[in-house]
Amino acid sequence: MISTIRNLNKVSRVFSNIASKYDELTSFHRNVGENLISKIENLDEPAAILDIGMGTGYLMRRLIDNYSGSKVVGVDFAEGMLRFSKSKNDRLLIACADASRLPFSRNSFDIIISNLAYQWVEDLCSAFMECRRCLKEDGRFCFSMFGKNTFKELFLALDDSFKKLEGRDCFPIEKLAGMGYVDSSLAAAGFDIRNVYSENIKVRFASMYDLIRWIKNIGANSLKKDVFVGRKLLSKANEFYSTNYSEEGGVFATLEVIYVEAM
Repeated sequence: MISTIRNLNKVSRVFSNIASKYDELTSFHRNVGENLISKIENLDEPAAILDIGMGTGYLMRRLIDNYSGSKVVGVDFAEGMLRFSKSKNDRLLIACADASRLPFSRNSFDIIISNLAYQWVEDLCSAFMECRRCLKEDGRFCFSMFGKNTFKELFLALDDSFKKLEGRDCFPIEKLAGMGYVDSSLAAAGFDIRNVYSENIKVRFASMYDLIRWIKNIGANSLKKDVFVGRKLLSKANEFYSTNYSEEGGVFATLEVIYVEAM
């Protein structure tokens, strides 16, 4: 494997293609990013900050506003995202790189921050070791990522329909990492975990199909799967979803956000 990012080329193309409309679709991500920024507000002004998985540069621009005297650098593996971020601010310091190969020397940054990007990383330990290498000895690593309970209702609906149609118990799709794996990967990379917790947030959609469209539109439909998802399977899943997860005006879905502060 040449990268820790799941289906790197495919995911990179997906995110590059949606760069121009990404901000319109990801108000949830921005809210999580604001929460993440609040966790470093009381720190002394750092000399250098790195934003991993910077996307369209929203978090970078917020960091630049908050820390006008700091050097703020961003990396992303999707070239389309980088081009779009440059169109917003052509003076941004950015690089095309993935989490497993950060193009920086040892002890380069006082703070490394990342908002909802590490769910794409298959080998978290290796990626966290890269962060530890680039972080100063007393530096701070703060990040958020989607956890394994994200879209749990959709996975249960797909499991149910797959069992009915195929006679197998579990829809064969790779789930996201849980807090236990995140904890152990941080410890193995040499981090001292100061705070780690998760929030399960309920988000509403008009229907299961609207949820799936949103997942596709934000580029989050590139997890590995070993089966074709056809109309019949989706129709059965929609019946299960509507029966079990309906609320007034539509259906709901869970998004689990894991927050970590480490040194």
